[in-house]
Formats: sequence, C-alpha cells, structure tokens
Amino acid sequence: MSFSASLMILSIILIRKILVYRIPSLALAFMWSLVCIRLFIPYSVVTKYNFYSGFYYLINCLFSSKIKLSQIHLYIGTISQLIQNNLSTILLIWGAGAIGFSIKYLLRFIKTIKLRMMAMPLVKEREYKNFLESYGLSTKYTLLELDGLKSPISCGVIKPTIIFPVNFEKKKPEIFEQAFLHECMHLKYHHQLIQYVLVLILILNWFNPIIWLFYEFVHRDMEIACDKGAIRYMGMDYSPIYAYQLIKFADQEFNRDRNKVVFYNGFTKYILKERIVSIMKFKKLSIASVVVSMLIPTSIACALGPADNYLIASGSNSSSYTVALEEEQKTFSTSNKTIELFVPWEELEPYTEAGSRAVSSYNVIAFRKEYPTFSQVAEKITVTTVQQGHTYKGTLTLQEVQKEGSVYAGYYNGTVYLQK
Repeated sequence: MSFSASLMILSIILIRKILVYRIPSLALAFMWSLVCIRLFIPYSVVTKYNFYSGFYYLINCLFSSKIKLSQIHLYIGTISQLIQNNLSTILLIWGAGAIGFSIKYLLRFIKTIKLRMMAMPLVKEREYKNFLESYGLSTKYTLLELDGLKSPISCGVIKPTIIFPVNFEKKKPEIFEQAFLHECMHLKYHHQLIQYVLVLILILNWFNPIIWLFYEFVHRDMEIACDKGAIRYMGMDYSPIYAYQLIKFADQEFNRDRNKVVFYNGFTKYILKERIVSIMKFKKLSIASVVVSMLIPTSIACALGPADNYLIASGSNSSSYTVALEEEQKTFSTSNKTIELFVPWEELEPYTEAGSRAVSSYNVIAFRKEYPTFSQVAEKITVTTVQQGHTYKGTLTLQEVQKEGSVYAGYYNGTVYLQK
C-alpha cells in the first residue's frame, strides 16, 4: 500500500514538474487525493494491465529470459521473515517516531489555539464583510484581529476564522485586498481540514521520505491554488500587480520563518518563485487542457493504483493461482486439501533459515514440490523432518505454481517447529 502510494507520489511530482503551469489546480488536487485514498484504504484492486505487470514484462524483454518468481519469492520471503523475527523492535521504533511527531504537531496545534484565544473581535468587521459580499463570497467566517501578527492567517474547521494584524487595511492598504482574498480561498477550499489529514498521514508514515515530499508539494499546490482563486475574483488583468505585491511583501519583514505552524495558513513568501511564475502564466484553460487534466489522474490511478503484488505472492490468500506457461498465462484453482510429507533434512535444509529461536524453529521459504497435474496441487502441506535426532513439523502454504516441462511445481512458505 505504501509502496504503490510512493510510486504515485513520484509520478505526480514528475508530471507536476513538467505541467505545473499548464494544468488546473483542481487536477493536481485530484491527483493528490488519489494518493490519500491509496494510503488510507487497506484494500487493493488487482488488474492485469498496470505498471507492475509492465515492469515485469520489460525486465523479461531486457534480459531475454523468464524471471523465476520462486527466486523473487525467496528474497522477498527472507526479508519478510527478517521483519517478522524483529517485528517487536520495528513496531517499537515506529511507535516512538509516531509519538514523537504527534507531540510535535500537538504543540503546534496548541499554538494555533492560543493565537485564536488571544485574538479580539475585529473592530471594522462590518466593513470587512461588506468587502466579502462585494465579491459574492461567504460572510460566515469569523473575523478577528491580533496585535503582533505580520500577515493575516486562516484557521479552524468547525468555525472557520481569519485573524488580521491590527489595522492591517491601513498599514498595508496595497496588499490588503489580495491577502484577504487569499485567506478566503484557504477557507473556501477547506485547506484547514486537509492540513489535519496531511499531518495524520505524516505521523503514520514518518519513516518514508517520499511521504515528506508529498507533504511539501501538497502545501505548495494549496498556496498556488489560493493565488489563482484570488486572481479569478480580482480579474485576470490583476495578475502582474498581484505578483508584484507578493514580491514586495516578501522583501519586507513578513514571515521570515519557514517553519510555519501547520494548523493555519498565512499569506506568506512560501515557495515564492513558483507562485510568481504560476501567477504570471495563469490564464483561462482551453477545452483540450481540461480533457488532458482529467486524463492524467485517471491514468495514474489505473497504472499505479492497483495492488503491487504482481511479483509478490499474489496467490497467497486465495485458492486461485497464476501458472507461468511458455506461451501464455492461465489461472486455475488448486486443491483445498492438505497433504502430509516426510522430507529428509538434506532436502529441506536449502529452503530453511533459523527462526526467532534458532534451535526451536526453522523458516521454510520457496520449498518446491512437484505434481503431475494441476488438480493435484495442494494448497497446504504438512512437513515433518528430522535434524540431528530432533523432529520438526509444520504447515507450509502455497505461494505460487509454475508449469515446468510436463509437471507443475508448487512453491511453499511456512515454519517448522521442534516437537517435544
């Protein structure tokens, strides 16, 4: 799930790098929402035609030979068993990181709450709401002011709020209109709610550097979307003035700390260069641009959204398995029966590695068993072996079936335990 989401993020960043000034912010928002869905929904869609099957086909073409999935399973199984054997340590590290980042963002949330509590009702609230009405915007927002702020900020999900510096319209009349509209766009697009979702994703996936990139680029696109939204209300001809005022605003004393409090949005110099270029190139979209913008996220969802288990034991939780034939691939159903085997240790040893208690259990990976027909392939086998006078026994589960000449080879994973 995290792997496929990471590939989606990298592909969107690449597309964004090429087309950021040519596609609407809505298309970028849709693409980022697909990543969120992929990260939060634990169920996978399995399709035959996707990035992973294409990658497998490409490797086959490059090396001109069939990749043995059993070998891949051997490596993956080894890594999987290593993780399982150290699961408690891994969970402890992940938990410590998650708690640490939770505390970090909780403190930032408390700082935002304090700002909200310190702010006073806006003296000229009626004038500000008349301004919103003149643009046809909602007047339901709570408007406050706070001494010491450098620029307006927006915050709140249940009670959307904009907090202004005291007498901001007098101190900075040249920037007042666009700053006000910019913050209204944050509230209109529900960016405060998105902030919470992003923080939750970051806390759960703090160990993944690609998720941090995702977090950074979503913030960039939210700022650009608000700039474009403000310009739509002010008029396309206002773009050069908006860009100039943004540069002027950034050159002054405002918001020099890039470590923003993530639970509010402010009119800042954040990613200034990209914002300026986006503003100057902003124009009404053609029909072709809209069509292409919708095709891009759809293509990403189809190519990278499905399960990334084309190479990784796709049949481990089902009685249906894909058999690799010379000419084509076919899917059959295996037998649900469990068979019992006595396997000499010399035959089993190449497929084993020591378990968590080296002398008490052995992990068996990609153990090979031949069958004359597919219908005879067992989904599970119970293996008994004797090693240095000690009897080991365990159940192995079918991972994959391959047609090899005139026989069908089943590959099994599992653990055998010392019998007392």
